[in-house]
Amino acid sequence: MPCLFFAAGYCIFAFATFRSEQTQIMKLASAGLEALEGDHIEAAYDLFSKSMERYRNFYRGISTNLWQTNPLLFSTMLRVGQAWRSLGEYQKALEVFQDISLHDSKKPDPIIEKGMKEELVEFIDREHWSDQALNEIYQHLLQIDPKSWGNGDSLLVQLTERAGLSVTPMSERCANAKLIVYGIPEPDEKASDRYFSVRGQNYYLIDRLPGQIRFSRSRFPQQFEKRLNWYLKQGRLCLIFGKNANEEGTEAALTEIEGILLDEPYVIEEFNRIIPE
Repeated sequence: MPCLFFAAGYCIFAFATFRSEQTQIMKLASAGLEALEGDHIEAAYDLFSKSMERYRNFYRGISTNLWQTNPLLFSTMLRVGQAWRSLGEYQKALEVFQDISLHDSKKPDPIIEKGMKEELVEFIDREHWSDQALNEIYQHLLQIDPKSWGNGDSLLVQLTERAGLSVTPMSERCANAKLIVYGIPEPDEKASDRYFSVRGQNYYLIDRLPGQIRFSRSRFPQQFEKRLNWYLKQGRLCLIFGKNANEEGTEAALTEIEGILLDEPYVIEEFNRIIPE
């Protein structure tokens, strides 16, 4: 019986600490937002940094038995990400979004994921950044391993693709390609270190029937290998832009690093505008 009382007491203490820590994080973040609104930039920087550090330590130490969705905490940290964006600090903003994604990965909540997706679309909107800044953000995003965002890996990839489409528009990608495949990329069973395969459902810019095609994977920087490997494990339909195809249309090379795009609605809509079915 004493053990039961001790266990119950510990749970009550742990839960109270859990709630108290969330409150302290939100107080720091809210104070930072107030400082920013009052144009106290240095104070805002300090308070946002403290809230981020405390938030990171908080979610990393959470027991899944204590975890529960706190929409107010998530929305508060999203506002911190927005604030970093307004200050031009895109790397710090992305750190906040990564932390939220990793926190949500403890026990994924579709409402949180939906809010994150909407915020990331707003984050990369052209009205917030110059062309140079967008290119810097895109190059930075390419360096990030999708696994580092936990269950938010697809959100990171979609964000990268949106940034990439701002840097290299769909019209330019289509103009630079000699062939475009709509299909599912996957590892090449015979030469996975040198090639990957695509189960092509539709081909554009060349005359060939649906079927498999191989793409070389040997000419890209190491950081893209992690991104490419992510695509190859998803089993998702993608648009793949190629060049240097052989006469049979059975082998080709990616145009550039941004030669793969998930078949998200906005991607397909833009593609169909350039190359109607």
